[in-house]
Amino acid sequence: MGMQPFAELMQRPDATPQIISKGAWHIGNSIQRGRRIVLDILRFSQPHVPVTGAVDLGAWWEAFAPEAEAVLGNLIAVESMIPSCGLYAVADRSQLDQVMANLVANARGAMPSGGTLTISAHAPRPNARFAFGVVPNPERFVQITVRDSGCGMPPEVMDHIFEPLFTTRQSGGTGLGLAVAHQMMRQHDGYIFVESEEGRGSAFHVFLPKASPPENAAIEPAIAKIPAAKTLLIIDDETAISDGIAALLVHDGIRVEAIATGVEAQRAIASIHPDVVLLDFGLPDLDGSEVYALIREVAPTLPVIFSTGHGDRRILHDGLDDPCTRFLQKPFEIADLMAMMVELETEVKK
Repeated sequence: MGMQPFAELMQRPDATPQIISKGAWHIGNSIQRGRRIVLDILRFSQPHVPVTGAVDLGAWWEAFAPEAEAVLGNLIAVESMIPSCGLYAVADRSQLDQVMANLVANARGAMPSGGTLTISAHAPRPNARFAFGVVPNPERFVQITVRDSGCGMPPEVMDHIFEPLFTTRQSGGTGLGLAVAHQMMRQHDGYIFVESEEGRGSAFHVFLPKASPPENAAIEPAIAKIPAAKTLLIIDDETAISDGIAALLVHDGIRVEAIATGVEAQRAIASIHPDVVLLDFGLPDLDGSEVYALIREVAPTLPVIFSTGHGDRRILHDGLDDPCTRFLQKPFEIADLMAMMVELETEVKK
């Protein structure tokens, strides 16, 4: 219902640009909320080993901040105290996004009338002690704190806050968000703690292993690149997905062709000569691994991006060992697809 009325409004002949813009914003926001809930369920029921790397927390927050602001709305101010560069953590970036999205949504629920959300990050000093819990060798970690000015929690709620299916919301709560955050921190060899007082807000403290800056760390901000690839073949039985991606990529000069079944893959590659293949894992006739094998028979080095709504990457393990293969979790941003296409172009040139 967060999308339906706006979809109807946008289709009316008298819809103004303002109505279309507002409707698109609400629909996009609802999609992100639905994505977060489904990923919570998938990641709790099908946990997978994080794919970690050195994450610059300043660059990460700059990319994530617009999503946080969209979730929080206009009544909640966001204050950031994260260094713009130089503070690195060992993390799976997509899982860090998920943890933060859950903490931000939790903070929004604690501030229904508005307030302030403060995000900070720093490297704790050696032998630091914390009132909220014990962190062995704290100098090995970076600490991210998410603090709200909301209603706070009583001790009996705090005692159960990370338990699966525990929620204080009368409606709309899954009780999985904080349980998933706790699970992910354990998989990262990190920690998450909460401190709160009724009427004085809450703070969640996330500890991730500290990382050294990569040797090739970029000093200047990353600039979005358009892939040189001119033809993308989509293998997906959902025509709305293919049509939507094609409508967006055509503006960047990228030709998009689509087929709906796996058995067509070899013929399509021979006739279309794509630069990249976007392959859905759940096709009606063959599964993605079978289609992938067919592709590799005729095009051993053709870049392939698996695209799936499933949460468990282990089913794609063999394919992901191939340097010309990548993975995108649905729903994804078109910018993420383009960035992955650029990354694959670099890999093919090696």
